[in-house]
Amino acid sequence: MINTIEEFYGKTPLTDGISPVQNTAERPVSGYGYVILSREASRANYIENCLRNNIITIITDKNEVIRNCSVTEDAWNYIKFPKTIRSKGSCVIWKCPPRTNRTTVIATVTKRDELQAVRRENTFRMCRESELGTILIEGNVDKGTLNFFVDSDIENGAQVSLRILNTLIEGLLDIYIQGSLKIEVDDSLKIKIKNTLKTEFIDEFNPTVKTTFNYTLSEGYTMEDEFGNQIIVNQDGISATVPEGKKIILQGATANQNAVLGQNLVSLIQELIGKINQLTVMTPSGQSSVPLNILDFTLISQKASVILSQINFLS
Repeated sequence: MINTIEEFYGKTPLTDGISPVQNTAERPVSGYGYVILSREASRANYIENCLRNNIITIITDKNEVIRNCSVTEDAWNYIKFPKTIRSKGSCVIWKCPPRTNRTTVIATVTKRDELQAVRRENTFRMCRESELGTILIEGNVDKGTLNFFVDSDIENGAQVSLRILNTLIEGLLDIYIQGSLKIEVDDSLKIKIKNTLKTEFIDEFNPTVKTTFNYTLSEGYTMEDEFGNQIIVNQDGISATVPEGKKIILQGATANQNAVLGQNLVSLIQELIGKINQLTVMTPSGQSSVPLNILDFTLISQKASVILSQINFLS
């Protein structure tokens, strides 16, 4: 039974883990122990030094202290430091081969009170917790499930980042789902694209039947559907095209009024006014003259083009 931690502070350690003193045959070559802190520095500074130099201090099952123990990469994933100098952290397995003094922590042993859930065949579970948050990865091969859970109590916490980088060619993230994709966002969804966004809706049994949405930065947006409708948005404005005999309906689906062709309307108004200016009728005293206010009609004819829009065009 390991004594209380306080009994070992100030005691000369068995080894500092990296000194020239070799491990004699009388000394154990392996064993288990617990991660402890140091009285020589604050907890934060001590842990930072351990992580930076890949070393920890342990108290062994033989009531010995070993400083500067190296730690394997796999073991680091499960190392937990104690909260105070009076408590113990992760239970670890260490080795120190004979005639060397290189003590290395090669694995951790899960404490009984650290078990996250009942273990089942064909499942795995990785969990790290602290006072500020939890990260959990678990999977079940039999059910075909993989779950990621990230929780944090600090501001701007709970972040998951995925980066695919390649200095020679473009990186690729290829996702295929034989089913549905569900994305639920409580606040806002932001997608940042540096060049081109391409989206296609394709008929599984007839790939030629599809709707495409394309947007290229500084060039514009195009949409073309399986019905032959096309919308183009670029620096020149908006262009909407439909197949012969189809309609473009504005102001709601219940609209039933035909749009007017502006140039045709102006020509018709000018032709009508021209006929009015030539209007004569028969009277008892003979044929009348043209209208006395013919100048007014002429001015109206000249202003007829003001009804033409400079933005909206029809065909």
